[in-house]
Amino acid sequence: MDLAKVNARFEALLNDFSSVQMHQRIASRVKDQVVLKYKSQHEALSDLSQEQQELLGKSREVFTFHNPYTGKLQPHKGASHTLAERAREAHIHHNKICQLLLVDAFEAFEDYVVDIYELAADAHSELRIREDQQRQLSKERLKKKSSDIIRNFRTMVPDLAKAEQENKMQKDLRFYLFMIEKFRHIIVHRAGRCLNPDTLIESILKNSSLLTDRARRPEAESAIRRFIGIGSVEGVIVLVEEELMGGAFRISLNRHEELLHVMSGYAMILGRSLIALDTAKNG
Repeated sequence: MDLAKVNARFEALLNDFSSVQMHQRIASRVKDQVVLKYKSQHEALSDLSQEQQELLGKSREVFTFHNPYTGKLQPHKGASHTLAERAREAHIHHNKICQLLLVDAFEAFEDYVVDIYELAADAHSELRIREDQQRQLSKERLKKKSSDIIRNFRTMVPDLAKAEQENKMQKDLRFYLFMIEKFRHIIVHRAGRCLNPDTLIESILKNSSLLTDRARRPEAESAIRRFIGIGSVEGVIVLVEEELMGGAFRISLNRHEELLHVMSGYAMILGRSLIALDTAKNG
């Protein structure tokens, strides 16, 4: 295997992730500005009467559609929202942006897996998946089999399977990677909301060989639930910041970046494990 090509491909992936992170942070700052604006408006109305607050503390929107028979924009709905409701919508919009950016990141990760697979399989034919023994699959078709490629690597490359569990990130990367894959599917095909969270959790645990693991299952299940909304946003894949400590010493965890770190960490482990295998085979 060409070490320089493997390293260059990893650097390219990190550049893709940097772009995703930049857009996520911009979205976060815009959300903060919008929420601050509504908060300032609310405080400015605090000295007014209740009637004046209700009158001035609302924003109104009119929604239209383009009527193909008249050629005109036709109103079909009007809505009135309080400042608090508008602020809440800003948070929901920010989360939607984070969902779409996670999809972009996973697409980039899958492209990386395919490129590394081709480098590795060209050097060691036994690493080819069954459907690609004659190198007949295009990159597009290989990308749809990225999970099969990783599963095959896990079987053929002992260092990868070990590093999935034993790493300085202190995360079960196999578990997290499949969780991200399921989230991506829900975002693309279910508008970012799962209909049955319990079924989703069971599927992730089962695929990660944790469903019957009494020691590790509770922590893994808790990790999944951190990303699933409750109450008015039940079932929504939540990727905005999670506040761990409020007050003067506010500490928060960026859930979106946490998942990006999982993918970049897995990508590094994958590349290094394959290089180690190549070195061992070639002396």
